[in-house]
Amino acid sequence: CLKDGAGDVAFINPLAVPAPEKASYELLCKDGTRASIDSYKTCHLARVPA
Repeated sequence: CLKDGAGDVAFINPLAVPAPEKASYELLCKDGTRASIDSYKTCHLARVPA
């Protein structure tokens, strides 16, 4: 829904975002900051168990 402009936030697998589209997304960190999608190991709101 983000691609279609119908949403503001989505829970996604950051590894599934194609490289040319990464600049279009950013992560919301627990401390209220934002980071590039490549920072998923240190910036995330939740973690899905393996």
